[in-house]
Order: sequence, then C-alpha cells, then structure tokens
Amino acid sequence: MILRGCQVYILVLVISLTSLFYGYAYNDNYVELLVYRDGLVHVTQRLKCNETYPTITIKLLSTKVENVLALDENNTLLDYEIVDTSMKIYSLGAKEIVVEYDTFELTSMEAGVWTLSFNSPYNLTVKLPEGATIIYLSSVPTVITSEANRTVLYLSSGAWEISYILPAIPFKPDTSGPSEAPPEEVKPRYPVELMIVGILAALIVVSGAFIIHKRKRSIDIESIFREHPELNDDERVVLKFIASRGGRIFEAKLRKAFPEIPRTTLWRMVKRLEKLGILHVKKVGIQNQVELSRK
Repeated sequence: MILRGCQVYILVLVISLTSLFYGYAYNDNYVELLVYRDGLVHVTQRLKCNETYPTITIKLLSTKVENVLALDENNTLLDYEIVDTSMKIYSLGAKEIVVEYDTFELTSMEAGVWTLSFNSPYNLTVKLPEGATIIYLSSVPTVITSEANRTVLYLSSGAWEISYILPAIPFKPDTSGPSEAPPEEVKPRYPVELMIVGILAALIVVSGAFIIHKRKRSIDIESIFREHPELNDDERVVLKFIASRGGRIFEAKLRKAFPEIPRTTLWRMVKRLEKLGILHVKKVGIQNQVELSRK
C-alpha cells in the first residue's frame, strides 16, 4: 500500500510539473510602436511561444491594420486569421514569433497637435517621430529616454493618450541675391568644321560613359534565381518586374502593377524577400521604396 501510494504521488507530481511547463501558450517578450510623421504607426510584437500549441491568439491594438506579417524564428511566414482585434496565429512548432503591422487608427491631428491614443494589454515601448515635442501625457511613463532624435517612452499596460507637436520642415530660400554680371568676354571664333568635330567627339565620350555606367548598374536577375531556387513563380515575376524598372520601385506602384495579388499577400512576399536579402525596403518621405539589394 505504501509503495502504491508513493507511485500515485510521483505520478501526480509529474503531471503537475508538466502542466506547469506546458500550461502557457505564449509570453509577451517585446511590443514596440514606431510612430512616423504622417501618423502611421508600425507595431512590432515579439513572442516566446509554447511549441506544443497548434494556435495562439493575441490582441491587436487596432481594428484597421495593414501589411500584417507573422514570422517564426526561422523567418517562415505563418498563417493567421484576424477578427476585430483578435489575431489567431497557426503557430504549431514555433518557439518564437514576430508579428508586424501598420495602422493609422491610433493617431489623430487637430490644429497642428498630434495625439496618439490606445488601450494596450501589454507593456510596450513607444518611439515618437524625430524631433517631436510632448505637450501632454495621460499618465507617467516608466522611463523616458531618447534615441536617434526620437523620444522613447516605456509604458505599462492600460489606456494611454500622448499629445505632441512636430517641428516644421524649414524652407530655405535662396538668399544669395542678384550678383553683378561679369563683363562679357570676347570669345574667339572657331571654324564651323572644328566646332562640329568637337561636338561629335563629346557625344561619343558621353555615350560611351553612359553605356559603361548602364552595364555596371545592370542587374543579373538570373543569378539571383540560381542562388535562390526556392523562389516561387510569383516571386520570380515580381523580381523581374522590379529589375526592369532599374532595380527600385515604390510600393504603391508595385501594387498597381500586380492588382491580381492581394495587397497583404504582396507585402508579405516583399518582406520574405527582404528577409532572404534579395530586396531592401526603405522609407522615402511617407512612402515605402522597394529595391533589389546590390551585392
């Protein structure tokens, strides 16, 4: 009886420890809000996951999101479903997940004053636009610091309202003023034939330099395909199109060129190609520019 009792006790202990270990779906590791001058907010959320769970559900900070991306620790795209602010991610086997999305719903502007407002279930970090000056905080942040001319706020979970103003982009007029015209020089006269020969020679030099420059900038798209045989047909077509446009194109024009590909699908494709080192995405003004990485 004593032996049987010990066996039962050990079994219960093992089950309890197993439940303790596998009892969580995920832990929030890091949530960041990167705010741009035009009011766009890019949200990044990093999660530590229980790989035995087939799905996890997280809460988004907005009902209107775009450019949604979910990647595991191997930069593999994960499927997901979004209903209202709930995002269900099919995460079986994933130990870490990065979720990214964009939204304009968290910001508003009135009389030159921007306001960022949200209700977060997570502790998070907010990075305001460059040069922003805070004029109102609904509560006291945990930490306030700066990074690359951005004010960075570390906030606890809950409802927040942050108002700020942005510096005007200065316009620099030409203050050099009119200058006195130099006295006219008496230009020597050259024979017409000599001038024609000189113009033709200059055209030949310029044309040769242009051809050499163009060859240097030419993109060997086939070598990219050989290095990445895992690329699918859609990815190859998109890459060929970008190469035909000189290796760079704005995201908006890329979407117009491929209306048959859903916007979210195309953006996920671009982000996957960026993770592979084939593409590079950068902000130009308020737009995203997609360009082929030059090795």
